[in-house]
Amino acid sequence: MGLSFLIYAILDGYDLGVGVLLPRDNQAQRDSMIYSIGPFWDANETWLVMAIGLLLIAFPSAHSYILQGLYLPTAIMLAGLILRGVAFDFRTKAPSRFKQKWDLAFKLGSLLATLTQGYMLGRYVTGFEETNAALAFALLSAVCVTAGYCFIGSAWLVMKTEGNCRSALPAGPDTVIC
Repeated sequence: MGLSFLIYAILDGYDLGVGVLLPRDNQAQRDSMIYSIGPFWDANETWLVMAIGLLLIAFPSAHSYILQGLYLPTAIMLAGLILRGVAFDFRTKAPSRFKQKWDLAFKLGSLLATLTQGYMLGRYVTGFEETNAALAFALLSAVCVTAGYCFIGSAWLVMKTEGNCRSALPAGPDTVIC
């Protein structure tokens, strides 16, 4: 179960990070960034589903206790992940005048997912305490997990793109010239 969460954080971390890092002012850069994660991003949430399923099967009382304490952040995270999926699919099918709005929805969904994952981690680490210090730690965890995902996404972009991300012309199956 822990391995599934770790694999999820690494594999989905890069595309969440790329989503958070999308620039608002340059369509070519956004296209390059999204093309770099295109073939891979959809399957990464499978690891999260597997980890939650293993938690339910192996530790049903812990599953109940944890998700009871994290019900609202889990619902917000799922809304963010759904928003990302819808935006990713519709950005390619929408007329070009709506593409920027779908990119913004992808960015917002990524930001919601990363912030809530960090918040849930902080709440879990503090044992679901309701003190001000515990809530401050959870908020700090939200920011730090988002920063960590941005770091992983940046490393992904360095690995998968070339140049200064100004062009969206693919150079091959694994590299996007920027």
